Amino acid sequence: MLLSLMLSFTQPAQAFCGTYVGGAGSEFFNEYAQVAIVRDGGNTTLTIVNDIQGSFTDFALVLPVPEVIQEENANVLEPALFDRLDEYSQARLVTYTCEDFEEMNDSGIMLDSSTEESGGGGGNGVEVEANYIVGEYEVVVLSAEQSQGLFDWLTDNGYQVPGQSIDLLQEYIDGGSYFLAAKVAASAGIQSGDTLSPLQLKYSSDVFQIPVRLGTLNAKEIQDLVVYTLSSYSEGYIGISNYPEFTVEDECMWESEGEEFGTYYSDRFKTAYEAVDDAAWMVEYAWGGGGCDPCSGTPPDAEDLVSLGLDQDLVHYGDYYFTRLHMRYAPQQIDEELMLYNTNLYDQIQQRYIVYDEQLEDRFPVCDVGMVEDPGSCDSNPADGSSADGDSAAAQSCGGCATGGIEIGLFGFVLGIMGIRRRR
Repeated sequence: MLLSLMLSFTQPAQAFCGTYVGGAGSEFFNEYAQVAIVRDGGNTTLTIVNDIQGSFTDFALVLPVPEVIQEENANVLEPALFDRLDEYSQARLVTYTCEDFEEMNDSGIMLDSSTEESGGGGGNGVEVEANYIVGEYEVVVLSAEQSQGLFDWLTDNGYQVPGQSIDLLQEYIDGGSYFLAAKVAASAGIQSGDTLSPLQLKYSSDVFQIPVRLGTLNAKEIQDLVVYTLSSYSEGYIGISNYPEFTVEDECMWESEGEEFGTYYSDRFKTAYEAVDDAAWMVEYAWGGGGCDPCSGTPPDAEDLVSLGLDQDLVHYGDYYFTRLHMRYAPQQIDEELMLYNTNLYDQIQQRYIVYDEQLEDRFPVCDVGMVEDPGSCDSNPADGSSADGDSAAAQSCGGCATGGIEIGLFGFVLGIMGIRRRR
C-alpha cells in the first residue's frame, strides 16, 4: 500500500528562469563522504555511504551507537539515491538572458544469509549483542567493559583498527555506547569495481548527532563531509551547533577564462574554510518541499524520502525541509561529534552562479569584483525607469522561478573506522 501511495505522487513540470549549465561536482574535492540523517522526536535514521577503493576485504566500519541495533532496524539502500541527492543539491551554474526577465515580468511572477542468535561471550570482556547479515554486510553489535578488550576483539576478527583508538573507545564505553561493526560478507559475491550499498541504521537517542571522531584517527588529510538532512518544515533547515559556520560568495556572474566551474567553486570553498582556521561548515542547499531554482538534478521523489526515514505524512503534504551541509576538517580539528540542531529558519538557500553576460551587469554583481561602474543593461533606454538596481533584480530572479516540491496526486570519511577511501 505504501508503494502504491508513493507512486500516486507526481512531480511538477520543470519551470525555472534561465538554463542550468552544470554543477560543481564532487570530483573537485578531497575525500568526499556522504551521509543522510533524519530525526523524528527521539528516533534517528542514519544512512552511511561506504565508498571505497581496493579489496573489499580491507573494508571495515566501527560505529559507536546508543543502543543495540537489531536486524529489523538495519537496511541497505540503492547507491544511485545518493548520486541523485548530490546532483540535486550541489552548487550550480546557470545562464540568463534578457528574455528571461521579460518573461518573468510579463507573467506577473514576483521578481552468509543465516546467522547465530545474539548474545554469548566474545572474550576479553566483549559481548556479541546482535549478529546478522543485511545486504552485503556482515554486522555485529558489541558491548565491552574495557577498550583494550574491545580493540583486541576487533583486530582478532579482521577489523583494521588504529592503535591510537583505544583511549577514545574507552570514552565511548564509559558513556554507555555499544559498537556496531560491519564488513563485507564473503558470501555476498562483491567483486572489485562493484559499489557498496549505503548502510542504514535506525535507533533511539537523546541527542541529534553524527559520530565522526573515530573516523579521524586513521585519516591522513583534509576530508569533506556532505550531510543531507530531512526535517519537518516547521523546524526549518538544519545546522551544526558546535563548529563554526562560513559562507561562500554566490549569486554573482562568473567569468570562466578557461577555468572549470567546479575548480572555481572548490577554490572559493577552500579559501573560506581556511579563513576560519578550524573545522567548519556551510549550508550549500536548503529548500522547503523539495524545490529548486533552477534544478541541477531531479528532486528526491516520495519513495526516496520515505526510504531515507522521513515520515510519510510529511512527505505526502510536502511539509519538509531538505538541507545539504558541507563540512571540511583536518583530523586534528575534530574533538567533538557533530551536534545538529533545528534552526527554525526558513530561508531558501542555494549556491548559484550565473554565466557572465555584460547586459546583466545592472542585475548581478561579478564574482570577486562586485557591481561594476557604468554597467551594461538589458534596457535600451534606462531612463524610462524600467531598470532595477542589481540587488533587487537579483532577488527577484532568485524567487521568481522556483519549482515546488512534490505535488499531491489523489511525498576516511568513515563514521567509524573504515579501510581504504576512494579519491574523488
